Order: sequence, then C-alpha cells, then structure tokens
Amino acid sequence: MSRWLTFVCLLTLVSGCAAYATHQFDSVFGEQNTTNRVVAVSNEDAAFYNDQVKPILDSRCVSCHAVMTPPVS
Repeated sequence: MSRWLTFVCLLTLVSGCAAYATHQFDSVFGEQNTTNRVVAVSNEDAAFYNDQVKPILDSRCVSCHAVMTPPVS
C-alpha cells in the first residue's frame, strides 16, 4: 500500500508541475503567432532540394512518418 501511495503522490506531483509549466509558455515565450512562411526560392535551390534533400527525406522519414490516408472529418 505504501508503494502505491508513493507512486500516486509522485504521479500527481509530476503531472501538476507539467500542467503548471505548460500554462506559463505565453509569459515566457510570448503569445503564439503562427503564420505560413512563403519564401522565394531560386531555381538552383529548388534543384538542389529535389536532387539531394528530397530523396533522403523520402527514404528515411516519409516512409514511417507520412500520413497515407487523409483525416476523416
């Protein structure tokens, strides 16, 4: 019983601290301001991305992290 009570108290403490910390993000980092970034890309940069970067992402990242089916609304 003592271990169970210790576990519950520790879990409550950790979750309380985590909840408190996440509520402080705006005061520490400022208000959330998400915007889409649109940047002009040169043809040379686009070619480099398509030839060098995209194949690595496709073989290493997208194979596991891609969403194959669209979310259902």
